[in-house]
Amino acid sequence: MVMKTLIFGKQFGSTADSLEAANGAVSRRNFLVGMGLVTGTVLIKPATALHGFAYNGGSWKESVCKLVDYICPQLTAGHIREAIYRADSYHAAPSADYHGSFSSRQIINAQVYPKVTHGGRYFEFSRLPYYDSHNPCRRTKDLNVLEIERILNDGEREYYGGVVSPCSERRQLASCGCERDAYDKTVTYYKEDPKAWEPLYVRNFTDGRRSYLGFAVKPRTNAYGQPLKQLLLSPDSV
Repeated sequence: MVMKTLIFGKQFGSTADSLEAANGAVSRRNFLVGMGLVTGTVLIKPATALHGFAYNGGSWKESVCKLVDYICPQLTAGHIREAIYRADSYHAAPSADYHGSFSSRQIINAQVYPKVTHGGRYFEFSRLPYYDSHNPCRRTKDLNVLEIERILNDGEREYYGGVVSPCSERRQLASCGCERDAYDKTVTYYKEDPKAWEPLYVRNFTDGRRSYLGFAVKPRTNAYGQPLKQLLLSPDSV
């Protein structure tokens, strides 16, 4: 079966100013608690555990378009939405490399050339969504559903002053050292017990000026037999 590929827009955007950093009379933790948005969990079916994140094709398209609506000008977002919803989708086998093994396994056969976003970054779609400060977007700057849900969380956007973007590949969390200390602190900051969670990977995110760590986690035990996975963003820059 030959998949059709939808092409949208070949013009590349120009460089713009970086996103402003959050400034905060109110801490993110207080803001999140007040808004009832502390966890931001995403439900994943058991069959889609590790590696990769695959889920209903319609839901994945909806998540990508939700991101586009937040980061792109309205007219651009509308055109991207049209291209994504018209495209065929299919499941791909898990990637062999560590970064790609956590990429979405739900592939949308559409192509959107880099478009400038609010804050001077770029959105590109090439079977997967890419969000980067570089044009064209680097292939390690794709986003999965856990990452999209977290960076669009109202409390996170308030804290960071906008929608942060990935600025590193996904990698294995070190068993000790500063990164591990940051993991324990971050999980505790979300009012969770670090021992109750198993880290899946870590990657860096940026607000345009500073870098923060994002930790993908899953619970070590689950009474309902259905794993809950989420991404937690560090409160402090690294």
